[in-house]
Amino acid sequence: MVRPFETSDDEERVYVAGLSTPERLVLAQVTGDVVELLGGEEGVFGDVDVDEDGHEAEGEPTDEPTDGLRELFDGLDDEPVRPPTDPAVRRLLPDASSDPEIAREFRRFTDDDLRQTKVERLLLFAQLLLEAAPSSDEERQLEFVVLHEEAEAIAGALADIRLVIGERLDLRTDDDSQDLYDAVTATWGDPSGPEPVGATDDALDAARTSRDVDDDQVDAMLSGEEHLHPDDSAEFSGPRIFLGSVFLLAGYLQESLTDCLLRDYRASRGRR
Repeated sequence: MVRPFETSDDEERVYVAGLSTPERLVLAQVTGDVVELLGGEEGVFGDVDVDEDGHEAEGEPTDEPTDGLRELFDGLDDEPVRPPTDPAVRRLLPDASSDPEIAREFRRFTDDDLRQTKVERLLLFAQLLLEAAPSSDEERQLEFVVLHEEAEAIAGALADIRLVIGERLDLRTDDDSQDLYDAVTATWGDPSGPEPVGATDDALDAARTSRDVDDDQVDAMLSGEEHLHPDDSAEFSGPRIFLGSVFLLAGYLQESLTDCLLRDYRASRGRR
């Protein structure tokens, strides 16, 4: 079972969790998929027809795809930036206002920087996940160390991963989340006990192997190229169980890391 983040006893403020090699690799794979979503949206800065007032013209735009992250971050131009068409990316980059004109202008001036910030913190998370050498003992927990100055970025990366998976799993209400939790933890054996439940290697392996979920299928589901079968919304099949396990694992890490930050903040306020 994953070990939650705790504040290290060292003088330097660091936060340490415990993750097995399979958990690290799964999280790194999913993180890479989310990075691709943010950098691979076609037509983000493509040509958009505008009228004499600078508003987007009627009709279908004829955007050309960008050439990747480097071009994506080259800077703003004067043309409107279209909202993402992928609902998962729309969750990551929502409209800033219900007023279409305000939302359009805000997106034009902030979309570039917001994407870059999210990509950078996701890449940092992936880098930290892959720093430790893989262990042949798949149940062995390896220390996952986050410096204090990195913690907010890592918590944000975990939140973005959960947003994407939540959208792909069509989680809309607290009841949806509870149903997912119940279905996933049912595959872990007995989820009761004094410690909070985190995703286990067995759960990830069971969802991936015995339920016929492979890496390509996970990539396709997260990218939106492959949709879950309609029956999957009623019965939690392999793909949903696997993504649900990652969703809960990321949430467990995010919550424990946020708790560490809040405790440190309150302690620093008390010392003033």
